[in-house]
Amino acid sequence: MAVNIMIVEDDEGLSRGVALSLARPEYRFFECATLAQARQAFAQHAISLVLLDVGLPDGSGLTLCRELRAASDVPILFLTANDAEYDEVAGFAAGGDDYITKPFRLTALRARVENALRRAHGGGAALYRFGDVSLDFGRLQFSQGGRPLALSPS
Repeated sequence: MAVNIMIVEDDEGLSRGVALSLARPEYRFFECATLAQARQAFAQHAISLVLLDVGLPDGSGLTLCRELRAASDVPILFLTANDAEYDEVAGFAAGGDDYITKPFRLTALRARVENALRRAHGGGAALYRFGDVSLDFGRLQFSQGGRPLALSPS
């Protein structure tokens, strides 16, 4: 099952770097530099998680967050340089699930993304990864190198 992650970030290098650092066979990324592109991508694809900057060329990510939250319970993680306490509070008030300030550590971002996806898709389902092997007992889906594995019940 594909996991569609929308990155709404006007810094193309940062957006590409985040996508590369989070890359997994089951992840598809939709990189958007503007609110308009994000609205279009969200309408056209089943987005599983949103990484959202606040300062965008055509408006505020807070506005988009409120719009998405009104229509969906998709996890929304802010990735922004706005690090004042009132900015963080505004992000949560708009409906964000997490607020991460730049610069950030990629390993921590990876953990937050995986945690948000796990909570959004059943929370307690047992998911194990060993190298390129993925065992999802909650969904009874197993793969190696992104290809499905057929396993016997025992």
